[in-house]
Amino acid sequence: MATLSEELAIPNYYDLSSTFASMGSHDGLLIIVQQDRFWFPTKVSKSARGPLTVRVEPLAGKFPVNLSSNISIVS
Repeated sequence: MATLSEELAIPNYYDLSSTFASMGSHDGLLIIVQQDRFWFPTKVSKSARGPLTVRVEPLAGKFPVNLSSNISIVS
């Protein structure tokens, strides 16, 4: 969350906790969760893992932003 906020100026949208955050605006949200967090309300399925590339409209920031070995944000 800190990288998204600092590198791309993506603001927190509403909820923010140690396991969940929504970032962006009403035009588009990124839902950020702690690894292996169970999804509400069923608490049966864990958050998915896998390669992820998010393409965003050009923002004032440095691209690409690599959040981990398999998660990146490009413009």
